[in-house]
Amino acid sequence: MSANATLREIATKAQQAPRWTFAGPSGALSGASWHHAPTHGVEVTTDDHVIVFHTGGGTRVRRFDDGGRLVASGSRINSISIMPAGLRSIWDIDEPSDVLHLYVPTKLLERCAQQRGLDRAPALAAWFAHDDPWLAGLFQMIGAGIPPRSDGSATTLLLDEIGASVARHLIDHASAEAAPAAASRFRGGLRPAALRRVLGAMRADPAEAHRIADLSASVAMSDDHFIRAFRESVGVAPHRYLLALRMQRAQRLLAERPEMLVADVGRRCGFSSAAHFAAQFRRATGIAPSAWRRDRGVEQASLPP
Repeated sequence: MSANATLREIATKAQQAPRWTFAGPSGALSGASWHHAPTHGVEVTTDDHVIVFHTGGGTRVRRFDDGGRLVASGSRINSISIMPAGLRSIWDIDEPSDVLHLYVPTKLLERCAQQRGLDRAPALAAWFAHDDPWLAGLFQMIGAGIPPRSDGSATTLLLDEIGASVARHLIDHASAEAAPAAASRFRGGLRPAALRRVLGAMRADPAEAHRIADLSASVAMSDDHFIRAFRESVGVAPHRYLLALRMQRAQRLLAERPEMLVADVGRRCGFSSAAHFAAQFRRATGIAPSAWRRDRGVEQASLPP
């Protein structure tokens, strides 16, 4: 998978395009700037190492492993995360956020390792919201000092120099083999197993009329304690999280099921009436469901007589 393929993979799974990109010749370092809209359950696997720098926006981000287990929660501005090559990860983003990506080909690390007399490049650690002043400074320089050309290209020598420095730094400081496994970053609230159980139930069927009493009982908490703990862990109240899941499903059905009436989409997603769905959808997106569907070129299919 080339850097362009990595870009396409992320753009396809996130259902959006980057704001800008930079790239050198094949096998060189490349990167992109992204404004991520809220989304849930985005599964990503790339053949390049992806280094992520959180530049702004919301920090309510969660990372799940290949089996859907929550492994980290709560990003920070100016922090570094790593998606190692070949490692499948699943992401929830609750609010708009801005990030810069570096795409580091595995061959770049292998070359650096060979030149340093190593048998192979070490596997990288799956960092999440990690403090690394060197990488943070590099990203800030890239954001300000590598303005992309109109065709997305960047100076080859500069990218080669940056790529060599990044490869050396990752081998020295981000090796999964050398560094002890970092404790997952949780800020109180629900314990990881409890949070996985509750989020799993809500994500499995967003249209279900979930009740606080049922959710709190599933993790052996009182209702008010559960609500406070959920908000602390996720960043929003349970009903706001469920509404976001319903909106995501509604948008998917509006785009992928042109034969469904807007009112049927609303009922399928758990809204009590067409008016309730339209009001909530307009509040979330600024436009009516039918206009949202039309703006995306989805034509309502004719119903049979």
